[in-house]
Amino acid sequence: AVLRALDVSGNYFQSSMFEGAFYIDRKDTGGFQISGTLELGSYGNRVIDNHFLNLTDSFSFGKTERKNYQDKPQDSDQSGYVCSTLVMGNHFEIDSTIYNGDGTAKAENLIDLKNGCDTKEGENLFTINRYQGSRPTAGGGTGSTGEAIVLQRAAQHIRFEKEVIYNCAAGFTFQPTNKNYPNEPGAGNIKIEDLVIAKTPYIVKDVAGKDPVNGVAFRTHPKVKNVTIENALILDTRLLVSGKMSETFNLKYIEWRY
Repeated sequence: AVLRALDVSGNYFQSSMFEGAFYIDRKDTGGFQISGTLELGSYGNRVIDNHFLNLTDSFSFGKTERKNYQDKPQDSDQSGYVCSTLVMGNHFEIDSTIYNGDGTAKAENLIDLKNGCDTKEGENLFTINRYQGSRPTAGGGTGSTGEAIVLQRAAQHIRFEKEVIYNCAAGFTFQPTNKNYPNEPGAGNIKIEDLVIAKTPYIVKDVAGKDPVNGVAFRTHPKVKNVTIENALILDTRLLVSGKMSETFNLKYIEWRY
């Protein structure tokens, strides 16, 4: 990773350029990750007005299960929470210099959130950020279907406001509890407001019997709970939702033009 911040609180990461320099097939060379130990955690950090270019997972909240890192000395303790983070006014971008000829790229998601907070009072906020150019992975990273933002494992109590996603192969992916991490709740308690998603390309062909992965605004699963998306404009995107929505996955005031 370009920068990993473990057990940090009250810091500002501002007005900087984070740029990828090398790419390894099936290996992550990530950008900026915030994580915390169970004893301390990371609270109240500010990530403002930065440019993240051509990185595998430009920005992430990291997470490991405690039992995993205790059994594997090479793993670090990232079993704590990340709370009250402000991510504002950043530009997360993958450009054509690392695109492959088949529509894939040597990169993964722009945002990969494996962690969050255990209470609403510690909600993390992403606001007025721009996301551009993500593509399905080939030749760099462990693999992605090209969404701008993926929420998984313990991504809880996170809010997105006034965000713009442009020319990404998918918008958001919400994943439920993972069989490899059964003690984690999966994505949930997510609120997205005043969102724009535009020009979502259809790159990877749909597989019979499986939910579509590209050209999609929101990918979800029936076990993903407590997600609200309100006041969104979706343009040039072939599917609004891929996957079955749970009873607590709510869409309100959505304008979709394809």
